[in-house]
Amino acid sequence: MEIDEIIELSIKGEDDYLSECYDSKEEITDDDYAITPSSGRSEAIFSLNDVDNKFKSFIIRDPLVVLVGSTATQGKGADIDLVMRDEDLPEILKDAIKFRLYRQMSGEFNIPYDKTPDYIHFHDEAFGPYTDYKNLYRLKVERIPDEEVHKMEACEIIEKSRSRVIGGIVSTDSIDMEGERLHPEFLKRLWQNIKSLNSEYLNLMWSHSSSQIGQILLNYNGYKSGLLDNKLYLIAKLRDDLELANDVWKGILDGEIHSFSIKVQLKRPVTNSAKRVCKNDKCWVELLDGNFIEVSLTKSPANEDCSKLEILSK
Repeated sequence: MEIDEIIELSIKGEDDYLSECYDSKEEITDDDYAITPSSGRSEAIFSLNDVDNKFKSFIIRDPLVVLVGSTATQGKGADIDLVMRDEDLPEILKDAIKFRLYRQMSGEFNIPYDKTPDYIHFHDEAFGPYTDYKNLYRLKVERIPDEEVHKMEACEIIEKSRSRVIGGIVSTDSIDMEGERLHPEFLKRLWQNIKSLNSEYLNLMWSHSSSQIGQILLNYNGYKSGLLDNKLYLIAKLRDDLELANDVWKGILDGEIHSFSIKVQLKRPVTNSAKRVCKNDKCWVELLDGNFIEVSLTKSPANEDCSKLEILSK
C-alpha cells in the first residue's frame, strides 16, 4: 500500500464538506454555522503562537528498521535481511512501510517487482537484533511547517454557475516519467469502472490534493468520454463557485495549466497487481489491476501524452 492510499482515508471528510457546499441551492453564510466561543470554565493560559512554537517533531521508535544478516556481519550477501520492530503496530502501517521498501529496492537493485520478496526478507520482532547490525530507519512524527488555522466556515460563493467544460487524454498505455505503465487490459477495466460509478464519485481534483474543483462527465453536447487506441479521453466540468476553481480556469485560459493526471489504487495484494518488466535496456513497472480514484488537473503530468486540453465550452 502506498502512502497516498493511506492519505485517501483522511480526504473523504473534506471532499464531503466541499460537495455539500457545491450541491446546496441556497447561498450559505457564516451565520448558518454554530459559533465556537470559549467555554469560560478557566482563564486562558495558552496562546496560539505559544502552542504553534512549542510543538515539535518527535521520534516514536528508533530504530524501526534494522539491517542484519550477512550483509551486516560479512559486508555482503545473497539477500537482504531486515528486522522490523513493529509487532505492536497496526497492519495498515506495516503494509505501507514494507510496500515502500519493496518498491524502492526493486528499482534500486533492478529486481523484478514480483520477485523482490525472494531477495528482501522482513523479520517482525519486538526485540533484537542479536548479531551485527546497522540501523536504517526510525519512526518519526514530523511537524507540518507554515500551516495556518483552517476555518470551518461556509465555502466562498463567488457567482452563479456557468459552463466551463474541457476535454483531454487522462491516461494511455505508454510508460510515464515515473517509470510506470498501465497495461492495456487494465486501462479497459478502468474505463468500465469509471462508466459504472455514480456521478458523486466522478471527481475532478486539483493536483491530486483534497480540493475538488469539478466533475467528470461521460458526455456533453455531442462530445463523449471514452477509450480509443489505448487512450482514455474524458470530459470534465469545472466549478465556478470556488476561488481555487476560478484560479485553475484562469490558468487553463492562460495556457499555464494544460494537463490531466489519473489516480488509481492497486488491488491487494499489490504483488499481484504490478510487476517489473524489462525489454532491451529499458525497465518499467507494469500496473495490472486496480480501481479508479480520481482525475486531477495539473501543471506537470507524469504522462506526457496527457499534456493537452481542449476547451469545449466557456
